[in-house]
Amino acid sequence: LILAGRQLLRLFLEERQLSAPIPFLQRTSMCLVLGSALWMVLVCLVSLTGHGGLMLWRGLAAAMAIGAVVMEVLQVRKNKRAFSLSWQDAVRKNRPGDKRRSIGSAALLAFIITMVLIQAGRMNIELDYDSLHYGLRSAYVLDNGKGIYENLGMINLVYTYSKGLEVLVLPLSGTPTYGFVLAFSLWCTMGILLLAANIVGRYCGQVKGILEADILAAIPGIMNMAATAKSDNITLLHQLIIYDFICFALWDGEQGKKSSSAKNIPWLSMAVSTYLLTLVYKPTALVFSTALGGVALVCLFLTRRLRVGDRRGFCLLLIPGAAAAGLWYRTWLLTGV
Repeated sequence: LILAGRQLLRLFLEERQLSAPIPFLQRTSMCLVLGSALWMVLVCLVSLTGHGGLMLWRGLAAAMAIGAVVMEVLQVRKNKRAFSLSWQDAVRKNRPGDKRRSIGSAALLAFIITMVLIQAGRMNIELDYDSLHYGLRSAYVLDNGKGIYENLGMINLVYTYSKGLEVLVLPLSGTPTYGFVLAFSLWCTMGILLLAANIVGRYCGQVKGILEADILAAIPGIMNMAATAKSDNITLLHQLIIYDFICFALWDGEQGKKSSSAKNIPWLSMAVSTYLLTLVYKPTALVFSTALGGVALVCLFLTRRLRVGDRRGFCLLLIPGAAAAGLWYRTWLLTGV
């Protein structure tokens, strides 16, 4: 998903023409948003033709993954200077130095790892009620061979409302184990911890960033969702991405050495595109994501930093907007509302 989104980001937004490169973690976040939206759009388009089936989605996912990897390799070989923006080099630059970590920081990291491993172990015990009712589906409910728009008849309403996470993990469903779907939620939870630590560490220092991730890892309402198939944590991850983009838009190049920005980077468009995608993960995101966006707009307006940035950033809204429209269209077809 990230590599596929990378190709879309390169298509919609030429980073070389920006006054400063988008930081690695924020660029990765945007690529995740675009890649996820692209997959949802592909599923919607194929389903509208009346074709479907889990085997079809697995083949399509494999083709999409291979294509994204090939395009990334070709892009790196085509322009060696762009290699500095590639994933390997970016990760190398973001590695911590050789300085010894304090005993306190090491203890905090150990606690975070322990909390994550506990949730990984919980997945092997039993399935919880929320997963069975809200997240895990049989092949018949997901796609009985005619796509996600197939009429399911008189079934529970929870099966029919906009289900972005179920569409996202279609290739992982229908196997003898639900572990692949649950593992996806665990990875989303790890993304929450990593992004939260990056946001706080950017402004308050690395130690406080680790402490922030430590606090989140101690909250049962967040970590217990790591071992379920509900869409709470992937929605929270995308809402945190919105908050991160808004932070860059608010500081507008005044963060200092640790987090430089640029006035023409379309942070606002990036935040809006992420907002659109949250609407298909959880219906209540319409309330909470809108509240987050409304407060952000007020802050940007009051601080006189409500800037659009590079106008090509509007293109970033196309794919997430299409994904939201396609999945809500499914809900309308199946329920009439």
